[in-house]
Amino acid sequence: MSAALHSVSGITNRQPGADVDAVEKKLRAMLAALDDSLAGISDAREALRGLYSGPAASDAVETFLAGEAATEDITTHLADAARSLRAALAVIRSQQQLTTPRL
Repeated sequence: MSAALHSVSGITNRQPGADVDAVEKKLRAMLAALDDSLAGISDAREALRGLYSGPAASDAVETFLAGEAATEDITTHLADAARSLRAALAVIRSQQQLTTPRL
């Protein structure tokens, strides 16, 4: 078989331990960045709501905030990406359990 058949996203079957650890580390870093982004977006939205809510807010600001709260597109995409990364980490852990020799 060719090397391409033994490789998934750059992880070869020849040295699974080091490659899997490196991929897992990268996935965890990506997941942490997504979690930080989601928290930052939530904090920014709360700050905007605090600044622009109440009787002093214009109708345009109120409409914008209502639309933003209703759609939350960016957070939906980030949450989907985080779920995908968690699933990939679960696959890696399962693979490690299957390939780790038991004594």
